[in-house]
Amino acid sequence: MRLGVMTNLFRARRRGQPGHNYIEQVRLCATAGFRVLDLNVTDSARPGSQSDLAGDDWEAKIDALGEEAAKLGVSFSQAHAPYNGNLFIYGRQPDEDYFALFREMSRRCVIAAGRLGIKRITIHPLTDTVNTEYDNGIQKRTNIEFYSPMMELAKACGTGLAVENIAEVDLTRARRTYCANTDDLIDLVDTVRDPVLGVCWDFGHARMMFSDQPRQLRKIGRRLCATHVQDNTGRRDSHLIPFVGGNIRWEEIMPVLKEIGYAGDFILECHSFMKEVPDTLRQSAARLAYNFGMYCMDIYERA
Repeated sequence: MRLGVMTNLFRARRRGQPGHNYIEQVRLCATAGFRVLDLNVTDSARPGSQSDLAGDDWEAKIDALGEEAAKLGVSFSQAHAPYNGNLFIYGRQPDEDYFALFREMSRRCVIAAGRLGIKRITIHPLTDTVNTEYDNGIQKRTNIEFYSPMMELAKACGTGLAVENIAEVDLTRARRTYCANTDDLIDLVDTVRDPVLGVCWDFGHARMMFSDQPRQLRKIGRRLCATHVQDNTGRRDSHLIPFVGGNIRWEEIMPVLKEIGYAGDFILECHSFMKEVPDTLRQSAARLAYNFGMYCMDIYERA
């Protein structure tokens, strides 16, 4: 298991300053010490996006990104595909033009992952309130039908998908978010029964849902193929670095990753930690994230 970070650590800048493109993000991550990266392209499906993936020359930019990563001695382990929680929410569904944009950016993400040698692309499970309110069987069917073309393309491109555990935003609702429950996540992956689909565990989401993450990780077992590493106090999805502003018990979690034979990488998703850091301090902050991530890796090695 290697320490890595999402490229969006350096995507946005403070107070609306122009953001960084993919190559700039990779260079900045590498300067901070990271050699394993998750290519975050979640912003590509926003109408009018300036993402490298959204332009007509996206293939050339992805190839240039791969060449730059090779020069820097950096490899891509994971990617984060576009997501939109309203795709199947009754009364909030986007129009067909947006669906077409979302599917196209998802297609490009898979092709880019194949070109960059990425092993797993994280996708968000969809909660369906258009076709049902409570029937998890229908929820599962919606997800399989929607993501099947993406799974087939992933196999053709030599990569795979990882469905992420989701957190409830409003715990007072009677209706629940699909795959906020570990059993839903396992059932979805086991129904597909294809190595192309595994589980991505987001520790911050899990902190909001469970008092005992090690128990959930043991249930998932060998299905786990990707991680999103972030910390919080269980009240909001904060995207902080481990041990800074959150209270996840990493000393209990790291040995379990070794116990279950997790074969993927430990990928920090801590962009909110960088949100208000001035440019002159961003490399220092990123290096701090690297050091705290390495502390977790030391716990893992000693287990």
